[in-house]
Amino acid sequence: MRYLLAMTACCCLSIGGLYADDKAGDDTPKAVKARKLLQQKTTVDFQDMRLEDALDELKDQVKGLVFRIDAKGGVSRNQTISFKANGKSVADILDGMFKKNGLGLCRHLRQE
Repeated sequence: MRYLLAMTACCCLSIGGLYADDKAGDDTPKAVKARKLLQQKTTVDFQDMRLEDALDELKDQVKGLVFRIDAKGGVSRNQTISFKANGKSVADILDGMFKKNGLGLCRHLRQE
């Protein structure tokens, strides 16, 4: 069940048009933009913060990020998150945050 929730969380968080593969030359303009956003470095310190609030804080730091939480799929906006990272890419922060908080490893987000 936890694995299903982890996969749901990863699949339901989306950044417009990203599909993580090695075909960067075939990317759409939206995918290129999303890939750049995921590579931006930032610092976070989430201590027992609601998932929705943590994602909102990340969006405030990196303009252009868009997340959708699939509450119908079983991901709670109120799940508390604790995660700290200094000077890491958004992709690394999301991967680490989900893995550390029992949501599994988020393998870069699905294409929209």
